[in-house]
This record gives sequence, structure tokens and C-alpha cells, in this order.
Amino acid sequence: MKKLAVVLVCAMPLGACYADGGEAQALPVKVVAVGQSVVRAEVADTDDERELGLMYRKTMPEDAGMLFTWKEPGRHIFWMKNTLIPLDMVFARGGKVVGIVNDAKPMDETSLDVGVDSNSVLEVNAGWVKAHNVKVGAGLVVRP
Repeated sequence: MKKLAVVLVCAMPLGACYADGGEAQALPVKVVAVGQSVVRAEVADTDDERELGLMYRKTMPEDAGMLFTWKEPGRHIFWMKNTLIPLDMVFARGGKVVGIVNDAKPMDETSLDVGVDSNSVLEVNAGWVKAHNVKVGAGLVVRP
């Protein structure tokens, strides 16, 4: 049985704090190129990291994000429970954008997905996708 991921993510610099005063998880940061634009994204690649994601964070720098990754493609469903900042979500498979969710609302528990399999999801501040003209079919590459 496939396990569906239900999380929401964005990036914060290492050492960021949660709204409740707790320390953010320390995740590796990678440069992620989406089309012609780049963000510095924390990488969440375990179940625990993906589950916590960007919950409880009050802000995120404009050029930051969180990248969720899985070894195998699957249908990944997100929600905004306990997420305090509005987000755009870029779903990708095999290095190409396969779907986009724009302007996910903070604290909303509505299921969000794009209806196709992906093996990574990049969360960025709401409005970033439009500002950077990201479209389905654009490349999404994690740089070393």
C-alpha cells in the first residue's frame, strides 16, 4: 500500500525558530534551480522531516524554500495545518515540473495535490511561482 505524504514545506535558514519558541529542524540546504530562477531550499527526505515541514514558522526569506524528496514517484498530498505562511508548491518528477499549487492558505486543512505522481515538491513563498514565471514543463534541478 502506498503511503501518501501529507505535509507542507518552505525553506528557512538553518537555526530558524518556530512560533512556539522551539528550534527548527536542522536540514541540509541545497540550491534548487527552477527554470531560470534559484532558491536555497532545506531538503526534507525522511518521513519525520517531511511531516514537520514548515509548520509553525512565522516567516521565510524570499529566496528560500523547502524541498521534499522521495526515492520513488508517488501521489503526494499536502495540507497547511499549523503552517503560518502562505505558500506555492511546485511538484516535479524526473527533473521537470508536473504541477503547481498557487497560494496555499495558512492553517487550511484542505488536501492539496496536482493529480499526478511526483518525486519532489518545492515549497516557496506564495507569489514566487508567478513572479518567476514558473510553468509546468520547466526544469527543476538540485545543484550540488
